[in-house]
This record gives sequence, structure tokens and C-alpha cells, in this order.
Amino acid sequence: KLEWQNALYAATKGKTRLIPVRVDGSPMPAILSQTLYIDMHTIGLEAALSQIVSVAQGNASFIPKHQGFSNLSCSVAIDQSGKLDVTIRASHLMEPNPNFMLLVSNPETELSWTAPGAPGFVGGFNKDIAKHNGLTFSGIVMRPMNATLTPAYPVRLQVTPRGAAKVQLHGVMHQVGETEWRPVPLSNEPGLNWIVSQQN
Repeated sequence: KLEWQNALYAATKGKTRLIPVRVDGSPMPAILSQTLYIDMHTIGLEAALSQIVSVAQGNASFIPKHQGFSNLSCSVAIDQSGKLDVTIRASHLMEPNPNFMLLVSNPETELSWTAPGAPGFVGGFNKDIAKHNGLTFSGIVMRPMNATLTPAYPVRLQVTPRGAAKVQLHGVMHQVGETEWRPVPLSNEPGLNWIVSQQN
């Protein structure tokens, strides 16, 4: 038997208290997903420790916090020329895959993009790559080379309009699997037509 199976059996006999903690992206075993578990992979170490203490102290009214919480957030700054600086930060844990997609409605010819501070990036423009609520967006995919995304080291991306164009940025996506992307929550409101949110 696995360690948690022994602990679960002991818990049914009242001999121990089992507090399942999810520490990586692996799916929870079905039997444990039916009970309370603490998702450290999503909420971070500090919040997980607080929840573990709450459960260990017998807090019967305990409710997992930070439901829908993202380790990542992004902010967007726009200068007078219309250039967008996108800063993506990790709040608790290191993100091992700093691969992001900026959803835009501009054609490729209206924009240029880069990853300031990085020696280069892998990626490029992908026309009509994403659909959301009946709308179609193109995506600028960028994975800065040698990037380490931690709470102390954010990733910075930059999109510059060409000519009289205006950058139409509608969301930032993070690659979490081979074919899976998730929205990065926006932490400020720069006046963009931000359509893709974490809740959608």
C-alpha cells in the first residue's frame, strides 16, 4: 500500500488525522478528491501551511482559501507612443515553463515584439490561433531564453505598434501543458479591452 492509503485507513479508525496535500500538478487520487485536501501546488507554501495548521487545530469551519488562485499575475503599462510593457510575476512558487502567448486582434504587420532583458526568445506570431466567446484572436508566443520566473525575477514582454496602429491586447495566456493554456490574471487596469480573464 501507499503511505497515504495506510494513513487513510488509520484515519477511519480515529487513530490519526489525515491532511492530504497536493504538491505538484499530478491529479489527486479519486478517493482523496472526495474529501478536503490542500492544494499547495496552486496556492503556494505559506497559504498551504496556514491551512494545514487550521485543519490540525480542528477548525470545523475550515474552507480552502484562494479558490481559483493563480501563482501568476500580469500588469500592463502603456507609454505615450502606444508601446505596451507586459510584466508577468510569480507570487509564491517558481514557474518552470515561462512560455506565454499575448492575445491580440491586430494583423502581424501592425506590431513588433521583444523580450527586454533576455538574450532572445523562442516563438512568434500565430494568426487566428485562439477562440474565446465566439471571437478569434491571433497570438504572439514568447518564451524568453534563459528566463527564470520566480517571485524575485519577473518576465517582461514588450509589444510596439508600427505606424499609426494601436496595440489591441486582449489577454495573456500561460502554457501549462503540451496543448493547454491558461489565462494569467491582470493585476492592473490599463484601459485595455481585456476579454480573457481567469474566470472565463
